[in-house]
Amino acid sequence: MISKCATIVLGCVLITTCSLSRVENTVDGLVFASTSPSPDPRFKSAAGDPKLRAAREDGTYSAVLQSLIEVDSLIHIGRSTIGIPDVSSLQSKLDRETIHDFISTNASIAQLSRRFDVYSKVRLVDVKQPLDWLEEMSRNGLSNDGLLLMSKVGINDTGSKAVVYVEHYRPKGKVDRLFCVVNRDPLDGVDVQCFPLIREKS
Repeated sequence: MISKCATIVLGCVLITTCSLSRVENTVDGLVFASTSPSPDPRFKSAAGDPKLRAAREDGTYSAVLQSLIEVDSLIHIGRSTIGIPDVSSLQSKLDRETIHDFISTNASIAQLSRRFDVYSKVRLVDVKQPLDWLEEMSRNGLSNDGLLLMSKVGINDTGSKAVVYVEHYRPKGKVDRLFCVVNRDPLDGVDVQCFPLIREKS
């Protein structure tokens, strides 16, 4: 809130009047109130600590993968991150800070590492055309459980909330496009919720 004041003179008396106006911030077409919740003191801030942020990003990827792929399966993951679609649907699910970080972080691509904590076989592959890649795998008789492409991680300063965009290309030609939101609580642990954008046949 911003206070706007004006002073007027009535005879020899100065009278000051003030009014309050609501300030809003816009991020790529999204409008958010300027107020934000106080940081949770139970979490350590990752501001200025690239190693802590990287560890939280790896943890986010691992949590999302554990929720999407079966134990002992073989999954291929694109080595390069992918861009993100419109994020308007996240407004009701995430705070402004996390969405803003998600947008700004994905302004560039990155190369994923193998630091995934999952009970499955994971292979990083270089893929330009996902559907062509799947077709070639099928043509060569190579068994797999599909291909995952993932964006970079959007995360708030404390690491209590994170989001990643995932495209899951299945061997039979179906594609799942998902926003996966990860909530961390010191007492309740990690909760992953994935929201489909679109499900289509190739």
